[in-house]
Amino acid sequence: MRNECIDAVQQAIGRGLTRAEVKGIEGRIRDTMRRMAREDAQGWRSMSEADRLTEAAKRAAEELVGEAEKKQQRLVLRIASLGRTLQFVEDAKAAGARGMDGMLHHLEQTDIHAKGVRQQYFTGLVDAMQAINGRLLGMIENAEVARAVTREIFGVDSGSKVAKQAAKAWLDTIESMRLRFNAAGGDVGKLDYGYIPQPHDAVAVQAAGADRWAAEVLPLLDRGQYFHEDGRAFTDADLTGFLKSAWDSIASDGLNKLEPGQHRGAGMLANRGSQSRQIHFAGPDEYLAYMQAYGQRGVLASMQAHVGALARNIALVERMGPNPELTFRTVVDTLRKEGESTRVAGKVVDIESVWATTTNQVNQARWARLADVAQGVRNLQVAAKLGSATLSSITDLGTLALTARFHRLPVLHTAANVVRAFGKKDTEFANRAGLIAESMISDMNRWGEGNIGPGWTSKLSAATMKLSLMNYWTDSLRRGFSVTMMGALGKMSRGEWGKLDAADRAHMQRAGVTEADFAVWKLATPEDWRGSSMLTPESIKAIPDEALAELGTPARVRDQAITKLLAYITDEAEYAVVNPDLLTRTIQSGGTLKGTATGEIWRSIMLFKSFPIAMITRHWRRTLDDSMTTGQRLAYGASLMTGLTALGYVALTAKDLRDGRDPRDVTDPKVWGAAFTQGGGVGIVGDFLFSDVSRFGDSLTETLAGPVAGTFSDLARLTIGNVHQAGRGEDTHAGAEAVRFLRSQTPMVNLWYTKAALERAFLHDLQEAMSPGYLRRMERRARQEWGQQFWWQPGELTPERAPDFGAMVGE
Repeated sequence: MRNECIDAVQQAIGRGLTRAEVKGIEGRIRDTMRRMAREDAQGWRSMSEADRLTEAAKRAAEELVGEAEKKQQRLVLRIASLGRTLQFVEDAKAAGARGMDGMLHHLEQTDIHAKGVRQQYFTGLVDAMQAINGRLLGMIENAEVARAVTREIFGVDSGSKVAKQAAKAWLDTIESMRLRFNAAGGDVGKLDYGYIPQPHDAVAVQAAGADRWAAEVLPLLDRGQYFHEDGRAFTDADLTGFLKSAWDSIASDGLNKLEPGQHRGAGMLANRGSQSRQIHFAGPDEYLAYMQAYGQRGVLASMQAHVGALARNIALVERMGPNPELTFRTVVDTLRKEGESTRVAGKVVDIESVWATTTNQVNQARWARLADVAQGVRNLQVAAKLGSATLSSITDLGTLALTARFHRLPVLHTAANVVRAFGKKDTEFANRAGLIAESMISDMNRWGEGNIGPGWTSKLSAATMKLSLMNYWTDSLRRGFSVTMMGALGKMSRGEWGKLDAADRAHMQRAGVTEADFAVWKLATPEDWRGSSMLTPESIKAIPDEALAELGTPARVRDQAITKLLAYITDEAEYAVVNPDLLTRTIQSGGTLKGTATGEIWRSIMLFKSFPIAMITRHWRRTLDDSMTTGQRLAYGASLMTGLTALGYVALTAKDLRDGRDPRDVTDPKVWGAAFTQGGGVGIVGDFLFSDVSRFGDSLTETLAGPVAGTFSDLARLTIGNVHQAGRGEDTHAGAEAVRFLRSQTPMVNLWYTKAALERAFLHDLQEAMSPGYLRRMERRARQEWGQQFWWQPGELTPERAPDFGAMVGE
């Protein structure tokens, strides 16, 4: 340790340094010198060594003072967050539950809060996302617009008005998020040029090798960012050495810095992003060149991922303090010492797994290449097998109606909003009001799994959802419900918190809305939209600062009120049109890490099971809601069963008509059993109650093991199985099985509106040629299982008659 460094800082700060401050002081001075050299290299070189040390010491002293103030701020915030967390525990115990249940409730509210933060900040990026969003169903990013936006972010004129607006929206959004994160205890600095994420593809970087990667990146760097402490610019050799060191960290995902036996904690979340950026590109062209060669995502996907991750971090520090991990550990360890089990939600999951899901630790891949390959396989299953899932989603109308009734929303008004939500004007209003469609800002898929990740297979699966109209259907239904909720809150917020209906107040409190938030809502002047007074983020933003001063810092009070509004509406919309909640996502991951054998196997098993699980964790769990009486709970459960069973029959009928079969006979009790399992979200189970194969042609064991295992099982039967059959002298039907296998693995072949035409145009004839008697066996199976006839005969180009709807009543 250089004593002159310590002396210089002590002189600048006007006091002695503590032991903690002395630690690393030399490194701090050296880093400060490099930054100051970068700011004015010529002026810095003209100074004497003593003057450089003095000036650097002054800057370092200022930083130490700032860090001391930040430390004090974090201490206050940590104490407050620990108190809030413990209050959840005490409230749970007071209600006769366990403390761990209180912690679960806290984490669920935190997850809902993160949704609100995400919606809030994506609102300003809608135009930018739509401008960059590519052609071919978003599979190809609009490179011209992406380049123009990137140029504007780097401060280079692109000549495009749209790009200028998009870049400004991006920079304003991330700056607002940075300031909000710092207000909650964070310490993220600001670059002296426009910020844009650098998502490195660790697999590609590793494959290139240190020498090749460093050689290719070297000419892309901004030389004006790299200086020694004395003002000398880095030479090629200096930069090459720096890049090779950077390669070690990127290629190993930081494991090169791990000491054997060293504790690997998450560290203080408030420090996330506080490290200075090390790789500085010379400009937009150099940045894009690097991203094309070694980037993990395109420009738009990088922006979306960054906003989503920062929204989650903001929610965590706001709800659980600057060090959420420490807050969680303190409370959970205390409860464990009291003898409480960490199993929660009926002992289905462990609180540790819930925490890992809340913080997204479960999606931090241990081995990136394994995670990419396994995810790609699952994405292909989504693309190949979910082309007709939209027909199953007819049952969304049942959960939407039930959720609207739960909140006492006007039936006709809700229905009208849902119909209008399919139109452009309502979409634009919803986007401006923060009701951003899930398909636009997230990779969550209720039929598949969350975090489908980058790459062509993810784009293919996303394109399947768009082509099948699943996204259009889901987004529009949620949008219509959300607009209705926003109108209801506009009216409700004119009243007093204490005079609200007890159930309404309980519903808001469950999502984290407090009396203080409601007081802010009351100060807003609702917007008029189609004759309804809507409580929107814009109406809350318009509240004057002086009106909010008594409630706290106006900016923070306003942000919290907007976040709570969007969080509450978004979560309820995911009841209306079911989407996985925190518990579902925890079950899906099983608390395992991506990029591990266990984690990838479990995720493959859980593929396509998120929707039925979410039906249980959301609606069937809601029947236990404390805000309802026993009679109301029974009524809710009965409405859920009857409504979804009826719509389940409609979904079954739609599928039968698609396949050319007459509707099923409603007088057959077996049909209503199938309708219940279809509509109640447990359709996979229902396939085995009423048939010997699943909807994808797999056995019970194969379906429980997941579609990936089923695919490998089918491939084994097609190859090894047929070889064994041939060896025994049996008919193999290998050709027909090959056609069936290829069809089941080919993306977009099974789209619900083209499936019948493709089958009858050539697939049926091909399978008949490969396996004579195939079509007759198909007809016989339909008669034996459900007593059905075909109105459009297999193998015929045109139907011979209209569907017989009289078959619905046994005629």
